[in-house]
Amino acid sequence: YFTNDKYFRDDIRGAVEIIMENEMKGDIITLLGVNEGFDHYYSGENTNVRIFPLGSSFDTDIGKISKIAGKADRVWLFKCREWARRKDHPATEVYSRRMKVVEEWKLPGIKLILFKKLPG
Repeated sequence: YFTNDKYFRDDIRGAVEIIMENEMKGDIITLLGVNEGFDHYYSGENTNVRIFPLGSSFDTDIGKISKIAGKADRVWLFKCREWARRKDHPATEVYSRRMKVVEEWKLPGIKLILFKKLPG
């Protein structure tokens, strides 16, 4: 019986529970590589922005992420199946230039990072 240690069920529900327990009004949730699973579990009212790195240009993504970082006080970066996608996607780096990491969570198939705007 063949198994791939990198393949497991993504814990989208667990990540959404973390967001819903810790989110604040006005947070923006950036979804990198996740789609319908998030919509099924998330019942909050905050804005979510989808970025699909395999089908889009990094320049477009950088512009979109920079705008979010410039206007939001807090941003969630929800990365799904990072091991199966391009690891050099600039989302974490772009947010880190304008924001600080508040907390990070690692769940099966998911990396979740909460950023907060730097003072000043």
